[in-house]
Amino acid sequence: MRYSGLVGLTLILVLIAAALLEWAQAGGAAPIDVPTRVWAALAVPEAGHGPTEDMKHITGALNPDNGRIYFTGGDYANGREYDAQSYRQETWSLSLEERWKNRTDRNAGWRLEYPYCGPVGQVQPKHPDFVGWTWDPTRKLFWMVPGVMEISPVNCPGETGARTSDPAFLAYRIMQFDPAARQWRDVSGNVGESAETWMSIYDPKTDSLIRFGHNGGSGSLVSIYRIAKDRWSVQGLPPNALGQDIRINKEYLAVDYASRVIYSIDGTYGRLHRYRMDSQSIEDLGPVPGGPYGSENYTLIAWDSTNKILLWFRLEPESAHVYHPQQKKWETISLNSDISGAAVRGRVLMYDQMQNVFLLFGGLPPNPYLFLFRYSDGS
Repeated sequence: MRYSGLVGLTLILVLIAAALLEWAQAGGAAPIDVPTRVWAALAVPEAGHGPTEDMKHITGALNPDNGRIYFTGGDYANGREYDAQSYRQETWSLSLEERWKNRTDRNAGWRLEYPYCGPVGQVQPKHPDFVGWTWDPTRKLFWMVPGVMEISPVNCPGETGARTSDPAFLAYRIMQFDPAARQWRDVSGNVGESAETWMSIYDPKTDSLIRFGHNGGSGSLVSIYRIAKDRWSVQGLPPNALGQDIRINKEYLAVDYASRVIYSIDGTYGRLHRYRMDSQSIEDLGPVPGGPYGSENYTLIAWDSTNKILLWFRLEPESAHVYHPQQKKWETISLNSDISGAAVRGRVLMYDQMQNVFLLFGGLPPNPYLFLFRYSDGS
């Protein structure tokens, strides 16, 4: 049967409407309209409304149930009480969708999830700095894993300046944060060798937490926390291709859950590594563009699960690079911003798979912008 042009167009529109209705009923929504290959600049929140422009060491993780990125730990001045103190005790969240749709409102999308000094009768981490922060899709909550926790000369009521726990402020404890209830829960004091670590990855297949560390006596290692058993297992890492220790203990970790691998860049020796979660083995994938930093915690990376690439934002001097695992090649990314004079830089990098965009912000000297970057639409 042949249709006239008008009838055919009507049929197409009906099919499109049905598809959109099915999408909406499934709870889906189109990603925000960020352009590709351009760093879209937005103003950071005002002091007291989110992490400020001098932020560093904060750790973020996406809650896919509500589309918000949650942040905890790190160093920055809040602008309210205790505004001069580092090692922040509050928890923030950010909706990139809300922020992008209200571009002139620098506070849009930001929400305080837990205050610096929590409600009486509740518990919270005591001055977290570098800490593991990872989403658990089974329990619908975040895990906080020390990490580095510090002390402060100014503290909340009931909080001491000692490197030990107080009734409401817990030092060096594995904890959970429930975003629905907006409450912390103490889980365990068995934190393993945490002094020289940063990020942790939750593995839903084994219901465990994976963390990398370094011990002056035994060298580099990977530790796996079996949640049900409240027990760590520790395995030494082999030398890298140069015969040196693999120093990824205080570096970013980026997980590709589909391939069950974790990426990290050793800034000390300037090499990309890939850890296989199933075989518990690690690969040296070779040198990174520009060579080593000679120091730690400057290698900001994030895995783009839409385009299957690893983005690395390099500090000092700033540059951006993408690693293509299939081709085993690096690609240099331009630092062009949509605002003239906005220098693309930061100290935290995140990928929001629901919006298919990276988030970069923070740094010293203070950085007045947060940047959104979309590599490709995934086609």
